[in-house]
Amino acid sequence: MQAQSYPLELLARKADNFLNSTFSNLPSMQELEEVGLLEMSTADANSRGISDGDTVRAFNRRGEIQLKARVDGAVQPGVVAARLHWAKLEAGKRNINVLTSEKLTDMGNSATFYSVLVEVERAQPAS
Repeated sequence: MQAQSYPLELLARKADNFLNSTFSNLPSMQELEEVGLLEMSTADANSRGISDGDTVRAFNRRGEIQLKARVDGAVQPGVVAARLHWAKLEAGKRNINVLTSEKLTDMGNSATFYSVLVEVERAQPAS
């Protein structure tokens, strides 16, 4: 049921220019990162009427977030990816963690943020 409602696997990518919060407070490092993007395959974007640069809503039963679609072949069909950025620096103080579970794995008590299913749609314009 969950895979039918949320057919896309979300990959939480690390930032390219800093590790977690290390150096993320430096404006020179922040300028190197393009944040707020959701990478999608052409097939997944086309089937949802999404074009490169569109504002999209990524959501599941835990929450939702709006990001800008990057449709460039960087991810395979069935997968979307977004860089995990420090929520403190994001608009609304939110990042893709609003879509992840706080549940720990049964083996090793590790985070489950690499097991996230979502759906993506074009965001509705604000009225």
